[in-house]
Amino acid sequence: MDFKTLPDFLKTAPKNAKITFLIRHAERRHILPEDADNGAHVPITENGAQAAFKAGSLFPQNGPANYVASPVFRCRQTAAKIAQGRGDTKFDDPEFIIHEQKLAEFFVKDYDAYLKTLEDGFYEGICEYLKNGSHAAYKGLEEGSLEMLELVKKYSTENLNFAVTHDAWIVPCLKYFCGIECTPQKWLNFMSGIAFIFEGDSYKAEPVTFMDSGFLIFGGR
Repeated sequence: MDFKTLPDFLKTAPKNAKITFLIRHAERRHILPEDADNGAHVPITENGAQAAFKAGSLFPQNGPANYVASPVFRCRQTAAKIAQGRGDTKFDDPEFIIHEQKLAEFFVKDYDAYLKTLEDGFYEGICEYLKNGSHAAYKGLEEGSLEMLELVKKYSTENLNFAVTHDAWIVPCLKYFCGIECTPQKWLNFMSGIAFIFEGDSYKAEPVTFMDSGFLIFGGR
């Protein structure tokens, strides 16, 4: 299974289904060692803002949408820019976006162990977790992914919904629901993730990207 671009997804999406996009925030600059709180305050770039606005403009304005995000500012920025592009004035400012603390730290089981992964190698730690299905810092892969599904359902209050979070919490869900694996050399792109399609009591998960590709390629890593 590979990522569908947003235009391709919208061409084939069921018309009467409830759809929630669980996506990574828009482009940010590289996080530096001197950035406070492990980069929690780094905003999206101008390119990221433009890309999020453009993505929002692709969605039909034939009904309300709901927006929720990690409290981290770049996630709320991304959601607001998507809303601006779609013309959703109810959500077109980061302060109007619903804050969900769980989206900032979803799979974390042991915070001290998680901080150690940031020191030892974040990407490598996540990939070790995906390979083994368990890690001292994180909930079990199945447990965390199914809990994320329930959280997504909670905020799927309209036929169109957006949940903006971080790569660390989408990458495990991509492995569990879609069989897509990331590596330190082939990582999840900005504004990429999963479209959850709900029809009645059933659901389907499709990998989707609001960019040209669902992956960032790091040749030297």
